Amino acid sequence: SAAPESRCGLLQGKNGPCGVLAAVNAELLAQKGCPPPSAAATEADLRAALAAILWRCASADAPAGAKESVAQEVVLARWEGAVGGPIVTESFAADGAASVAANLAPLMPALRQKGGVVLLCYACVLTRGVEAVRADVALDNGSGPLIAGPHALCGTELMTLLMAGRARGNVG
Repeated sequence: SAAPESRCGLLQGKNGPCGVLAAVNAELLAQKGCPPPSAAATEADLRAALAAILWRCASADAPAGAKESVAQEVVLARWEGAVGGPIVTESFAADGAASVAANLAPLMPALRQKGGVVLLCYACVLTRGVEAVRADVALDNGSGPLIAGPHALCGTELMTLLMAGRARGNVG
């Protein structure tokens, strides 16, 4: 929406990454306790939602009950110069979503701009691990790609990676 009072989460200016935005905005709304439509989300709210998504990708294989006590590698991505150019990654050990959020702070302007969804997808795939994503997809006889077609539609595997930390295609 162009109305500042109704903006919440990441906005979609044109056709494109609606699946990724839906997952991010769903996380944001869940964390805010399903606020009324006119509620505004802060930068810190959005950063916490993105951190929760990345933390799920990092800790999906950690034993239950040990997710917050075992450091997990998280990979962040940024453009090296102009959007669409080379992507630079950096990794760090995180012990929970709060430490991921702290490391995300300097990248928030890039994540909110054109190409930000691409950076988030890169970060999620690299945090989960390319081979782990391939193994997840194969479990349900999937073949990828995570984003397909001329309109860059999200596959089920990308949606479940964002929502559950694993790139599984079977949601039944």
